[in-house]
Amino acid sequence: MFARILYATLVCLTLFVTTDRVKALDPMHDAVPDKTLDEWISDLGSNDRQTRYNAVVAINHFERVDPKALPALIKAIEDEDSGVRNESLKAISSMGKEAKSALPKLVEIMSRIKTHSAGPYAMAIGKIGGPETKVATRHLLTLQARKGIRELEFNASYLRDFTNRTVKQLIELLKDESAEVRERSAQVLGVLNGLPNRKSIVYLHDCDVTAQDLANALRPLLKDKGIGVRVHVGEAIARLTPKEADDAIPAIIEGIETNLIRAYHDSGNNTFRHGEAEVLLQGVIAEAMPLLIKGLDHEDDTVHYKFVTLIHHWRELAMPHLMLAIKNDNARIRAGAASVMSGYYYFLEANLRTEAIKTLVPALKDRDVEVRLRAAEGLLSLEAPQVKDTIPVFTACLSDDVPQRRERAASSLGRIGPTAAPAIPVLLKLLKDTTFQVRVEAAIAITKIEPHHASELLPVLKESILPNDSRISALQTKAIQAVQTMGESAALLGPTLISKLSEPTTRKNILLQLAAVKALAKVDEANAQIGVKKLIELLQNRRHIWRNHRILAIRTLVELGSIAKPALPSLLGLMNDESPQVATLAAVSSIKIDPMRSNKARAFLRRSLTVTKPFGDLDQEQQTLIRISVEALQGDDNRKIAVAYLPELIMLLEVHDYDANPPDRSQSLAISLLGSLGPAATSAIPVLKSILIKDVTLSVRVHAERAIQRITAEPTKTAEPTRKTE
Repeated sequence: MFARILYATLVCLTLFVTTDRVKALDPMHDAVPDKTLDEWISDLGSNDRQTRYNAVVAINHFERVDPKALPALIKAIEDEDSGVRNESLKAISSMGKEAKSALPKLVEIMSRIKTHSAGPYAMAIGKIGGPETKVATRHLLTLQARKGIRELEFNASYLRDFTNRTVKQLIELLKDESAEVRERSAQVLGVLNGLPNRKSIVYLHDCDVTAQDLANALRPLLKDKGIGVRVHVGEAIARLTPKEADDAIPAIIEGIETNLIRAYHDSGNNTFRHGEAEVLLQGVIAEAMPLLIKGLDHEDDTVHYKFVTLIHHWRELAMPHLMLAIKNDNARIRAGAASVMSGYYYFLEANLRTEAIKTLVPALKDRDVEVRLRAAEGLLSLEAPQVKDTIPVFTACLSDDVPQRRERAASSLGRIGPTAAPAIPVLLKLLKDTTFQVRVEAAIAITKIEPHHASELLPVLKESILPNDSRISALQTKAIQAVQTMGESAALLGPTLISKLSEPTTRKNILLQLAAVKALAKVDEANAQIGVKKLIELLQNRRHIWRNHRILAIRTLVELGSIAKPALPSLLGLMNDESPQVATLAAVSSIKIDPMRSNKARAFLRRSLTVTKPFGDLDQEQQTLIRISVEALQGDDNRKIAVAYLPELIMLLEVHDYDANPPDRSQSLAISLLGSLGPAATSAIPVLKSILIKDVTLSVRVHAERAIQRITAEPTKTAEPTRKTE
């Protein structure tokens, strides 16, 4: 959306921009012909573009634009050359009220322009003033409305320059006969107090009405006959007075049901993003919860899951409502309640998790199959002790008439693992299911429960790998990961994996190919180097492969171990990569793959970590490289490598001026890294103890204390800081 706002704003600024069709005359530097104002006005009627352009530029550079030039300027705003038009508009705008006679022509031109090219004309009308400004305001509201131009794209410059007058006009336009105008007036009024959760201009600072005044003006439209008007009025009231928006709740709920509530960064489509609805309901969620629960009854699955997601956002408040909802007579509401509770697995919400489990267990015997299935999925997600009780539910769903239920049940049984062995006979039957996704999920599940059924699984797994269809790439990746767990028993799939690697790499299939590389190394070791060559190819393709994908390719090489040694030259070459994340990870990975040939990588890391002056005195690039280098050394698998850089890590903490600058993330990471090294980092204890008495935040002192405990295996007492700063 910001790109579109920027575009709209830039169009408005074309009042002050010339065109390259003619050479710009700069009276400050160019030799300006010695002409009188009358002669310049005469030149505006010339047949030569350059002459007309030079004339209007010269007129603009007089101390003030003489009203004598106005008739010629009015004619020039319809010139065939955009430069002449723009300079003429600029001249007329600068005249203010003196250009009143230009208003009819400006309104006429603006009214026939249906794009944001009308913006400069509206700006000119606004600067001149008069009743016509309301016409300009109304016209800007309707520009490209059907394409979804949103809130501030009404015209940021126009609104900024004429706030007080425009707001009054917007309030008047709430009574316009056009529903489109009423709707868009409400949209703009809703954001005048700034966008929630975003730093933005608060236009009401320059206005003599308050947010409460605007909300009161909007309220009558909550009963408007147009659904779009009602929804956007509800949104506006919730934004303007979030603590007093209980009467707007039905309109907001209506917007959720009809895809009319969109995220602020939405580009004009009808894709629902629950983030905005969360913001709108924040102040009145207690009042809104019953309606959200009722929304679970929606027949459209997409809308149904919108409500599931929204309710889950307020988990603690929702729990009492959900405990009642799962006993509701409406099966759709019961199923929705089960879906919401399946997300209560967070460690810090153990009480909610316990309540959810207690509520879901009886639902395993619900009279509706969808409720039973969702309750079982919920208990599995919550890692409930009653997971065994879900196996009969999942097994029964393997025979359901709905393919999606068979697919979900098979996937869930695979997550349970060997304990789900009683379901194997039915899963084996599903290997011949008429639905592709069901066959594949059944095969994947069997590999996790009883993988010795290789002869029956391989045809289905092969079928799942072969298609070149990005729509099923996630399922294909999952299948290839299952093949990897089968090891040599899946050797017959080696050629299939190789064929997948032979396909051109795209951003849509790269994750699939990385999974194929790892699987090939497990099932067909003799051809594992084909996968290594593919990874080398990806590392070298800096133009078409994203940085994050190169990082994943490097990590895949590390997983392959010693067989990835042929990739060492490519890894060492990546230490010159423009991305410090790629460069440092390549250095660490080089050492792990081939310790005997990685002196260059060790030297790179040593240089990256070495500091000789306070961290705050380093430039941004150096600080970033140090932070990322410390991050690259994190993890138990990097412990032996990190020990070699103890002096650099200690120096990073010693040279920091804690009185002048708070610890950067690099220092915090270094403290944690030293602690993870255990007794090997004993030499770091003095600097860690010195941090405990520095003027640092509590969290940093806690990290230092924990690091000392891990190094010495003895508890210490946090020292009091010299000055309390928490």
